[in-house]
Amino acid sequence: KGLDYLIGRTKTLDGPAGHNDYLIRDITGEALTTKEINILTRKIFGKRKLSSGDFGEGRLFRNSIAQWAKEKLKPEDALLIDAFVLGHGSEKSMFETYAGKMKPSEAKRRVKELIKEYIKDITDPNGFKSSNKKEGYSTNEIRKGLNNLKERKGNISFKDRNGNFRAVDKKTLQTMFEYMI
Repeated sequence: KGLDYLIGRTKTLDGPAGHNDYLIRDITGEALTTKEINILTRKIFGKRKLSSGDFGEGRLFRNSIAQWAKEKLKPEDALLIDAFVLGHGSEKSMFETYAGKMKPSEAKRRVKELIKEYIKDITDPNGFKSSNKKEGYSTNEIRKGLNNLKERKGNISFKDRNGNFRAVDKKTLQTMFEYMI
């Protein structure tokens, strides 16, 4: 539903030159870059200390599923998340490691099951809680941030990387974070 909203909104919202091809844009049609996504992520989910200055808070969603997998899953399922979701290694190397244990179609089905389990742990207050002492956001932190966003009214304003005030509509931001998860 959210992606359909963004596609429809993108087709009808004129932005500055060069911004019309971007799916995630503010209320004026200006594209949200990685820097703005990091700013919005901090605003909704909280500031995190990063061990590397190379990546911002938006990247922590990627780290989140990796730490969840390492903490909760069997090693072979954590490897599926690492290979298929995070793109580390290749399907070929993953299948060579687990030769004979799983066919590619079974692996893809299992990855879908694991992603549903991850999302359930995020949305269920009684679900598995990954550590918030690591670099990725924990499932609990993501749930709290999404609930915080859900309770907000109207557009979300923020200062962009240049210090200018901008706003993004709530539904766009919700869809963006759901996609990141």
